[in-house]
Amino acid sequence: MLVRVPESVLISFFERHIAEVFETLERQLSNSYMEDMRDDIIERINAFSFLQLMYANVAAKELTTETGRLFVAYNRSAHTKVAEPRKLTMSAVSAYQNTRKKVFTCRDNARGSPERMLRQDFLCAAYNAACAVIQKTQSLEKFFHGMLFKNNQETWKVNVDTDDPFVFPVELKQRFERRSVVTLDDFNSERG
Repeated sequence: MLVRVPESVLISFFERHIAEVFETLERQLSNSYMEDMRDDIIERINAFSFLQLMYANVAAKELTTETGRLFVAYNRSAHTKVAEPRKLTMSAVSAYQNTRKKVFTCRDNARGSPERMLRQDFLCAAYNAACAVIQKTQSLEKFFHGMLFKNNQETWKVNVDTDDPFVFPVELKQRFERRSVVTLDDFNSERG
């Protein structure tokens, strides 16, 4: 729903919730019970999705300038006041990097298990958010290459479970039409 609202509404939403998003991403991952850990991971997936939405749909000036409403809201909520607008972007990238460092194992590592799928969704949400941050804030190719494609095999091993088989269904752009098949005998009988 937030994707379809005007930018001013989106900015107002994130002004109220930017602190919660970053607090969710910065706190320690719960390791107590599987249910608590699952809930914690789902909260983080949502936080990364909000971060991706924010960077993909809000003007860069709101995020990267000292007078930007989202930077001001972030700065107001930060534990220590920061003078540089890039601190917001650095916090977002840092959240992604921390997810790559956090290695949490699922107790049920069977293929297709909900915990394994949740872990994969979590890591993909973090990667997608990082892509949106880099796309919005950087213009030099070296940032894209260094952040998103450096150690490419490691990134793909973290984000894609290479042990699981992938099935790609065929998507048709148009539906099939039934055509009558004309045989040579039918053709000859029509010609007389």
